[in-house]
Amino acid sequence: MRLEESVDKDPEAKIVELYDSARDTIWSSTSLVVDFYKRSTIEKAIEDAAARVGDFRLLIDAGVDWEQRKHQMPWLVDLAKRPNVTIRRSLHPVQHWLVVDGRHFRLEKVHPEGKIGKKNLVIWNAIKPLADKLRDKWSEWWDDATILG
Repeated sequence: MRLEESVDKDPEAKIVELYDSARDTIWSSTSLVVDFYKRSTIEKAIEDAAARVGDFRLLIDAGVDWEQRKHQMPWLVDLAKRPNVTIRRSLHPVQHWLVVDGRHFRLEKVHPEGKIGKKNLVIWNAIKPLADKLRDKWSEWWDDATILG
């Protein structure tokens, strides 16, 4: 297990690295900050990962206007049409996490709305008890969310 605690000026490279490492699953909880998710490198990393993995789950934070986000980032419409992609909106605020293959995690510290999280903890190859706990917490958010498309 490797931990990377950091305050990133720009977390783009680390997020792309995580998406690029995915082989089986991606679970992401996010508010889809427009200025960040409109970047071509982020869009490409997400699209490539969605084409590669069998289970891609996108959990949109409570209060985010999904219709507005699809209008602002048209590539989300195509992403939502993929058979392996499921998108839900949380009924309650959630932390913004990226769970890759159930064992690599990016856990953002709570940050102001409309901003990308720059304080985070990245865990590579989490030990089983920790990975199980983190996956279980993310699954609670997922199970309590409404389906979008």
